[in-house]
Amino acid sequence: VVGRAGHVTVLENLGGATFGAPLDYPYGALLGTPAAVVVTDVDADGLKDVVIGNESFIGSVMASVLRGTGGGAL
Repeated sequence: VVGRAGHVTVLENLGGATFGAPLDYPYGALLGTPAAVVVTDVDADGLKDVVIGNESFIGSVMASVLRGTGGGAL
């Protein structure tokens, strides 16, 4: 998972040291940069979710959650 202002890019692990094509997901934090990205099951549904800690240019901090929908999609 790679982050930039307002977007994260996910590369799904296909096994055997290979990755799927990059998938870009917007997450709404346009005025800042991702400070931390964690992949975990936030809502206990058995699917991986992405949590982004975002730090704005004015010093505020927020978190965004992209919920997994299965098959590596968010």
